[in-house]
Amino acid sequence: MQSFLKAPNFSKTFFYKQPQNKYQEFCNAYAYYKQATLCDPKLNREKLSQECASEWKDVKKHDNVFIESKICEYYKTIPTTVRSHQQILMSRNATPSSHHTPTPSTSKQYKEYIDITSLPKNAKSQYDAAVKINSAMKKYLSVNK
Repeated sequence: MQSFLKAPNFSKTFFYKQPQNKYQEFCNAYAYYKQATLCDPKLNREKLSQECASEWKDVKKHDNVFIESKICEYYKTIPTTVRSHQQILMSRNATPSSHHTPTPSTSKQYKEYIDITSLPKNAKSQYDAAVKINSAMKKYLSVNK
């Protein structure tokens, strides 16, 4: 796979390899969240630790259900680089051709297939990826009708 399409790896155990309590779980989740939103896997540990402690002061006042949901929310963060690639692929205006069939608009996010006829002939990997994406979109749209 080409390196510019790879997403950076962000550690879900930035501070604690084996968290022993909610605070440590929260700190790891918060660190992952910050790495993903800033797209920087090498953040300053000291500064991040201070931010985490400050954030924890607000969060610890709530019950365990809220704390767990906050941890899950942080871990579900999609890195902005991946999000931008998804937006490009999903919002791309494809031109009609004989190789694909546009689907009826069932949601605002998924409107059209990727036009594989516009890809260069020597871009085999891109072609294969577009075919897989189109197939997945077709399955998704057929399930969500």
